[in-house]
Parts: sequence; C-alpha cells; structure tokens
Amino acid sequence: MSLINMEARPLDAKMVTRRCIISRLKEVTGAKYRDLIDQKAGGLLILLPQELQKMSADLKEVTKLSLIF
Repeated sequence: MSLINMEARPLDAKMVTRRCIISRLKEVTGAKYRDLIDQKAGGLLILLPQELQKMSADLKEVTKLSLIF
C-alpha cells in the first residue's frame, strides 16, 4: 500500500495540475471532467448529495448524460 498526498482545490481553481479537485456532483459536467483530464488534475473527489435516492429523475438523467464522454 502506498500513500498519496495532494493539495485539494475547488472545481473552479486556476491551477489543477497534480492537485485533487473537490466538487459537488451537480457541478461536474462532462466538459469540465475532460478539461480536468487535459489539465492533468491528480484526482477528482465528487461530493454526493446526502440523500442520493431523493434526487429528482430529471437531475439524475442530466447528471448521467453530462458525465458520458
């Protein structure tokens, strides 16, 4: 087992290279995810809603479609 230590930054940070980005699920889009990959982000931690099952069907569909690449 190895340890990983990265500085955490918000999704809208200017410098993401080799940093762990923290974002809420509703803020992550497919385009933003691809942008983080292109900028060589070290990781992405997505914060899920407390009651994921209670998300509206529309929000679930938009989230699913936005993360397809």
